Amino acid sequence: KTVEQFLGVPVQYYGLVDFRTFERLIDEIGGIKIRPTERIKLDPVGPVEPFWLDPGTYVVDGPTALSYARNRKTEGGDTDRSNRQQEVILAVRERILQLDQMPSLIAKAPRLYAEIQSGI
Repeated sequence: KTVEQFLGVPVQYYGLVDFRTFERLIDEIGGIKIRPTERIKLDPVGPVEPFWLDPGTYVVDGPTALSYARNRKTEGGDTDRSNRQQEVILAVRERILQLDQMPSLIAKAPRLYAEIQSGI
């Protein structure tokens, strides 16, 4: 409703993802590759202390990927955040489409389906 009112455009579809489900899914596929382009402070939910990532390439776990995707405290604010969210979605896609992932994903399919079904 907020987006519709702000933009004056009807929103017919949307996705709602539980944070814990997101984290577990990333962990189940063995992490994802992210590539921050600027120094960014990450503050994962839970007992993990905040930390900094410098520009580069990293393979990260679920809580780190969630923190990376949700961070708004960069120069570009919400625009940067939106770009990072797209980066994370594409990194998940890239990871699950790797041929060496197929046997593992097939074996985990019932568990992954149950996880996704409960939280997305």
